Amino acid sequence: MTEVTIGNSVTSIGESAFDNCSSIETIYCYAEVPPTIYSNTFTVYVNNNATLHVLKRCKDAYAGADYWRNFKNIVDDLRSVNYVDPEQLQLDKEKITAYVGNTIEVLATLSPDNVTEKFVTWSVSDSTILEITKVNDLSVEVLVLKEGVANIVATSVDGSELTATCEVTVEATLATSITLDLSAVTLKATETATLTATVLPETTTNKEVVWTSSDSEVASVENGVVTAHKVGTVTITATTTDGSGLTATCEVTVEATLATSITLDQTAVILKATETATLTATVLPETTTDKGVEWSSSDESVATVADGVITAHKVGTAIITATTTDGSNLTVTCEVTVEATLATSITLDQSAVTLKATETATLTATVQPETTTNKEVVWTSSDNEVASVENGVVTAHKVGTATITATTTDGSELTATCEVTVEATLATSITLDQTAVTLKATETATLTATVLPETTTNKEVVWTSSDNEVASVENGVVTAHKVGTATITATTTDGSELTATCEVTVEETLATSITLDQSAVILKATETATLTATVLPETTTDKGVVWTSSDNEVASVENGVVTAHKVGTATITATTTDGSELTATCEVTVEATLATSITLDQTNITAMEGETVVLTATIYPDDVTEKGVVWSVSDATIATIEPLDNLSAKITVLKKGVATITAETIDGSNLSATCTIDVYSDIEALLRDSEDVEYYDLNGFRVENPTRGIYIAKHGDIVRKVFVNKVR
Repeated sequence: MTEVTIGNSVTSIGESAFDNCSSIETIYCYAEVPPTIYSNTFTVYVNNNATLHVLKRCKDAYAGADYWRNFKNIVDDLRSVNYVDPEQLQLDKEKITAYVGNTIEVLATLSPDNVTEKFVTWSVSDSTILEITKVNDLSVEVLVLKEGVANIVATSVDGSELTATCEVTVEATLATSITLDLSAVTLKATETATLTATVLPETTTNKEVVWTSSDSEVASVENGVVTAHKVGTVTITATTTDGSGLTATCEVTVEATLATSITLDQTAVILKATETATLTATVLPETTTDKGVEWSSSDESVATVADGVITAHKVGTAIITATTTDGSNLTVTCEVTVEATLATSITLDQSAVTLKATETATLTATVQPETTTNKEVVWTSSDNEVASVENGVVTAHKVGTATITATTTDGSELTATCEVTVEATLATSITLDQTAVTLKATETATLTATVLPETTTNKEVVWTSSDNEVASVENGVVTAHKVGTATITATTTDGSELTATCEVTVEETLATSITLDQSAVILKATETATLTATVLPETTTDKGVVWTSSDNEVASVENGVVTAHKVGTATITATTTDGSELTATCEVTVEATLATSITLDQTNITAMEGETVVLTATIYPDDVTEKGVVWSVSDATIATIEPLDNLSAKITVLKKGVATITAETIDGSNLSATCTIDVYSDIEALLRDSEDVEYYDLNGFRVENPTRGIYIAKHGDIVRKVFVNKVR
């Protein structure tokens, strides 16, 4: 069932009558008086969604009736069975001529006589000309506002939209003359005179005038009443306001009366701080034009004065002076002495308060006696981290106890305290504004955590990720790193240990290009160069690259750092690792490094026939490309050479004589180094001729200058007992 019709004879509908009819969409009720129904006569769904149609002008009755008022949609568009429409609408006036200020009454008639809706609505076509002031069912009263033409319109309300119109023409009567009862007036300051303006003819529509003064500081005028202010002459003008632009004037002369004396009702006053006293100045004669006085204090920090009212501020003495302002410059004084009143007690309205973090409480300090000069207090807290106080308002911050102290500031140093206990409010729930997020590497998303209730003491949360390599989080900002899934968790830190999570999925972004900052590099052996690979776009998930060399013996590469090894050419390649298999290359050319110097570890050797000696060459710099030497001897009958490695050789002594051993670089630098070898056939001759012989006595003590006798002689590794025949 989607539609229900209720007849005009129905007076009540039982409980649950339509309880199972939630599909009802439209109800037509023809009863003029709302039938009695109950809360469950119709379902809540029908109340909220169905449209209730009632008789015209009955909507308010249903909207105010018990349980009918529950319907959200009530329309008064039904007509009763005996409804009669009007056939004609007429007004008692069709055209009217009127003047501004007139009131017009118009009557309406509906035909036939048995019309059901016996009333009309009224309107005017121009509300600036006509104003409706009173409305009845079939009549209206209209006030004429200004000149012009406007219509009064009546409209039937039954839907037939019958209308009738009365045209109103508003005419005005302009003034032809204006006169004042006085043409000249003489006054003293503060005196007044009343001027009367006469506007003719008597039938003038608008007799209002505007009053102006040529100098309002000398004399002002309001509604014809002239008030004198200061000495001078002014012209008072009355101007018609009906558009005729007529004027009339009066010359006003203001004379002055100066003061001859000024006195105060008190010559000395004693007060306490904040107390007041009122001085009254008397200016004579009574007819003085300007009796105004100017008040001043010799020390406003002690006492101030305004309009004769003295206010005491601090201990001290001040002279209050009253000076006439009419030009006579007369003065009179009063001496004011201010005494101090100290506080005798201070109390707080609360001695203990219990709050939760962020809550506030207001403490009120009462300083006695009431007449205390300075009732200001200073508020302090024993622990501002627990609870702070400003102007008596205590604000709780964190769990703990603090003592709030109020101290008088008038020198009495009195105090009063209140113990404040701050309790904690734990969180009961935490939610995130997003439960799932999809990102690409380097993209971010911001999560917002809401901790309830609003009064939770500590709303801070700790953010964690189940896999920081996939996505990390800091202060709610999630940053994607690599493809995968991670759970972002926000955990309350107030001890409630509540959590809320968001699933983050990171999608892959492949590289579209790779470039190197250098396409060609020239190095020498052992030198290095660093290549930088740029992978685009910036949002590429994996910007890693693999570095390879076409010839690691010429040049190798690790993490973009190229190291030269030997002369030659190698291609360094950077390859993306995200699966896009993009590459970029750099051609590396390795040039040779020549030796700059060569030395031998010995340059002179003395040896015996049959001995062997090892010589070692040192080539500089250390990074010479080809480090090696070629050995030669000047006389192969004296010594032979046997290379041990690239830089060392064993020299075998053959016979007595002198020979030169030469080591020459093999890298093309053509550098060489030499060593002279002196060969002896017997030990005695060696020891006799050599300058490098050391002598020791038979007890093993060194002898610098041996005399004739037997000694132990040492030359290198050769040690012999010898007879020295004479001093060397």
